[in-house]
Amino acid sequence: MAQAKDTHKWTPQETRRLIHFRATRDNEFLKSKMIASLTLFNLFILALFLEEMGMEGKVTRQQASKKWENLKKKYKDLRTPKTGVGD
Repeated sequence: MAQAKDTHKWTPQETRRLIHFRATRDNEFLKSKMIASLTLFNLFILALFLEEMGMEGKVTRQQASKKWENLKKKYKDLRTPKTGVGD
């Protein structure tokens, strides 16, 4: 397997396609919660995404997984804004 560059900048189109890919395979990810090796299963699914997108060699499965986790965190942060003194 070719080594992916550490500095791949995700395009908005690639990000949208990752979100769409993950959303259309929600059942596969939900089923994986019952599998002992959840991380390996999710990385396998993300390998399929990278193959479909032609991103092999540009992005690793771990980078795609991290991108997904960051998108979820950003969504949650935007959905529930922090409140503090003086807001």
